[in-house]
Order: sequence, then C-alpha cells, then structure tokens
Amino acid sequence: MVPKAGEPGASCRDAWRASSRRARLPVHVGLRVAIADGASTASASGLWAQILVKTAVECKAPWSRTAFRKGILVMKRAEWHRQARAVLPQPISWFAEAALDRGAFSTLLLAEVEGNTWRAEGWGDSCLFHLRDGLLVRALPNLKPEDFEKNPYLLASIQGHDEGIAKNLLFARGNLLRGDMLIMATDALACWLVTTGAWSEFLREVCSLRSEEDFALWVDELRRERGLKNDDTTLVLVEFL
Repeated sequence: MVPKAGEPGASCRDAWRASSRRARLPVHVGLRVAIADGASTASASGLWAQILVKTAVECKAPWSRTAFRKGILVMKRAEWHRQARAVLPQPISWFAEAALDRGAFSTLLLAEVEGNTWRAEGWGDSCLFHLRDGLLVRALPNLKPEDFEKNPYLLASIQGHDEGIAKNLLFARGNLLRGDMLIMATDALACWLVTTGAWSEFLREVCSLRSEEDFALWVDELRRERGLKNDDTTLVLVEFL
C-alpha cells in the first residue's frame, strides 16, 4: 500500500489482508485475500476498511449476502463505532460526534483460491484481474476507464445504507492454469491498468520489484510520469504455480 503523495503512511485509507503470506501453499489449502478502499471524505474510513478486510478473510461461515447483511455487518459496525470513538480526544467535540453519526464507507473485494479455481465477490470499484500468458482473461468488475469517475456502491459503517447491498454484489469465478496471475488493486491503479491495457509490461515491472520501498518508488514514478492518479494505491499479486 502507498498513501497519496505527500501524506504519511498512517493516512492511507486502503487496506488488505491475506489468510497466508507463504510463497507456496498446497492446493488443498485455500487462500483468501481481501482489499478495501475507504472513502476519503468519510470519518475513520481507513479503520472501516481494515475491519472489513479482516472480517472477510477470517470469517469461517459462508460469506453469503444474507449472512453478511443480517449478522456479520451488524457486529462489525458496532466494532467500528467503538474503535472510532476510542481514538478521539475526550470529551468528544460535537463535530467529531456528527462525523461518527455520518459513518464511514468503503469498497470490499474478497478472492478465494482453492485447488485450481478462484471465486471473488464484493462491492465497489476495487478490482480483480485474471491474467494468463500476459493477457486479460476476466475482470471483476468489468469497468471502462470512465466508470471509475462514477460513485461506486460502498459498504457503510452505519445502518440505513443497505438498500442496494444485494443487487450491487459483484461475483465471478474462474479456473486457473499453471502460471496464471490474479491481480487485486484499488481504484487508482485499477483504472490505470484498464486505461493502458499494457498487461505484459505491467507484470514485468511489478515482478522485478523486491520490496515495499521498490513498490512505493514505482508508484511515485507512475504518478509523476505515466498518468496514475494521486490516490491511495494498493496492489496484491497471486500467482498460481
């Protein structure tokens, strides 16, 4: 993850989490990876994104629309409210209280890999790209560059914003061959990838990076010289070996 240029790392409102960071996993051991992008205009949206990815990866029950909406999401909203209040200066000012009442908003995308199959589901414009031999096989969601300028559906940390949660759920699945790559990216990088379409070049550059510092320098170069929007930027790569 890389924050906006000129901002500290703690200000980043993106989040990601994986059930394992091991380079190789047996095929019978499922991998779960989640990314989220908290809305920059909302209070404590980075915290909300962190709660969502942790929940998505660690949830043992089937991650269905009904269960998520009626059970898990309710509990996690209460957790967000407790944690968001706890970090505020006491006594809490009226405008901070008002911001909490307005809530936080975030995208969420979960991908699961088990055996030679993958499935993904979530909400918003954080994206998954399935690549094979440097070519795009499937994208979720399948967005055009101009679609990233629209307001995506976001999960809210407060009640009263769930009317579209079922119809806006994104879902896709696919089969994996040896050497296939799954790319998960928040909106700034996802939009850049869709716009350029230079998948093979992108993979060569990214696979040459050896550290988080290298990734941050690469993102900075994309922002300065190659049209990447100055926004929090998160990338997760999963290679099927």
